Amino acid sequence: MLPLLLALLVPGPATAALQADVSSMALQYFALKGARLISVFACRVQDTHHLMRSAPGWVLAPHDMDPRQPQQPLSQAVLLDHSCPRNRLLLQQNANRGLLNGSHFWLVWAEDADSRHDVHWRLRLDSDVTWAWRASPGLLLLLELYSTGEGGRVLESPAGNWSTEHGLHYLLSGYKYLRRRDMLGQRVRAAIVPNTALHDPQRDLLRPETRLVDAMAAYNYHIFLLLRSLFNFTLDMLVADKFGIVVEGGPYEGVVQMLHEGTIDTAISTFVFVRDRMKYIDYSSAYSWRFRWCQVELRGAVKAETGGCRWFHVMCAVFRHPPVSGGTDALVRPFSGTLWLAMFALWLLIAGVLRFVAWLQPRYVHVTGETQDDIPSSSDLFLLVVGIVGEQGTWLDSRWLAWRLVLLIMLLLTVLLNTYYAANVVSTLLNQAPYTIRTAHDLVDSALRFAAEDVVYSRSYFQITNNSLIRELYTRKMAPHGDHYVSMEEGLRRVMTQGFAFHMEDVRAYWAIQSTFPDELKCDLREVELFPGEMGYYVYPFGSAFKEAFTYGMRRVVEAGLWDHENTRSRPPRPGCPSQGAQVASVDLASLAPAFGLVAAGCAAGLLLLLAELARGPPLALR
Repeated sequence: MLPLLLALLVPGPATAALQADVSSMALQYFALKGARLISVFACRVQDTHHLMRSAPGWVLAPHDMDPRQPQQPLSQAVLLDHSCPRNRLLLQQNANRGLLNGSHFWLVWAEDADSRHDVHWRLRLDSDVTWAWRASPGLLLLLELYSTGEGGRVLESPAGNWSTEHGLHYLLSGYKYLRRRDMLGQRVRAAIVPNTALHDPQRDLLRPETRLVDAMAAYNYHIFLLLRSLFNFTLDMLVADKFGIVVEGGPYEGVVQMLHEGTIDTAISTFVFVRDRMKYIDYSSAYSWRFRWCQVELRGAVKAETGGCRWFHVMCAVFRHPPVSGGTDALVRPFSGTLWLAMFALWLLIAGVLRFVAWLQPRYVHVTGETQDDIPSSSDLFLLVVGIVGEQGTWLDSRWLAWRLVLLIMLLLTVLLNTYYAANVVSTLLNQAPYTIRTAHDLVDSALRFAAEDVVYSRSYFQITNNSLIRELYTRKMAPHGDHYVSMEEGLRRVMTQGFAFHMEDVRAYWAIQSTFPDELKCDLREVELFPGEMGYYVYPFGSAFKEAFTYGMRRVVEAGLWDHENTRSRPPRPGCPSQGAQVASVDLASLAPAFGLVAAGCAAGLLLLLAELARGPPLALR
């Protein structure tokens, strides 16, 4: 397409030259606006050259302007002399193409004010068009023109004046959208993606119970109503069933498609950043909802290493931790297998040394003066070792220094081992075990089954994502089971009754947990972050007239504390533990089963030995 500014190179009919006061006004106006790239539509080429010589460093930019492109880094401006027919046609062509938008500062000069009514304007809320004309010799007036909607009624505001004595006196020095907050009921088309069926969306989303089933949609709608109150526009709300391009490579559909094709002006639902989405929609810098998807997990008494919770597009894991995490191996767990083997080997070595000393004692009775009764037998030595290990002491004694030295070493070894063993057993049985599910890898490797809430974004997220870890989670935990997308009620029921991990949004999980979980289970809830959280941002079509205005509105909402207020209302606190700090951990029978088993085995062995001795006859001492 040929640039419209090529018209500058075509000689036109004889027209009056721009007077010096008009040139001075234009230079001061663009300096005030901070313009650095200026396109000049003058009726005479000499006027263009004069302006360029008057403003060193400014550039004549004969380029074609695209109404769908976002504003360029350099401030761009257009000066158009409306005095000649050619430029009047150029202005109308630019208006028809939608180029009178916020990407350029437009200064239109005319000899009179009434000629502005001859233009079929297509102004927008973000238009920055100023009409200037001569009120009297030495006095020029400026008028700002804009509209609340493309093709709507043209609104005018006095912008200031320029005089020979005082120069430019500009009245509209404040922020543009601060004075354009009243959109006079202009219709704004916006789409929302709810997670539940809505019969009357605008009424259902205001009901308090909606926050319990779809907090994200209710929150975004309440925030958007604050924008509506701030700008006084009329909302035309559309309900969509998909966001579109939830992950890289996702399908082009839903709200993304509606925005790109111009069906809607903005979205009530907020969007996280996805690179493929940025080809079709424009993100604003105003954030709203923070996505935090939750995965609720339950660790049963048998599997102590199951746990986790994940929330947001963060993902964190919420899980119920049992008050006792011992197990049948609790009495063996304090020492490693290698240490147990080393201990048994050491006791055998000590028993062997004592037996060797007992073997030497009869050969030196004439030196030590010991009698035969002072020499311990093998059974005496066995009872000696058992008594020392159990810290029960012994009745045996010896005059041999080696024997007494070995006995002293046995006592010291027993004290140290029993101290460490008892401390570890107490901490294992009475304290909470350390959390073992800390990352998504831990969740994948755990014994928990996994499912996600059946909402619009879950299927795309798990089935289409390119994240290798999430793909592995889906392949190992979800795909083998046919019921891997379930309702919130069913998922939480499984969490309470099975070793199960459930993926859902945190605000809904906390509402449900607070009302359905008993207090003892609330006390067991823990959270572990698995994935970083992401903020949701408002999105618009490229070149949207509302993007900057609504971004300003969202900042006002945040500064006024209304954003925090809505967050507090929509995000319940983590379910508290009513008896936090007052609970006493108890030890179950399974943890001490080995100890009772050992006592039972000893009693059974003693009974068998007694029966065997009775079968052989009365003891020798009774014969």
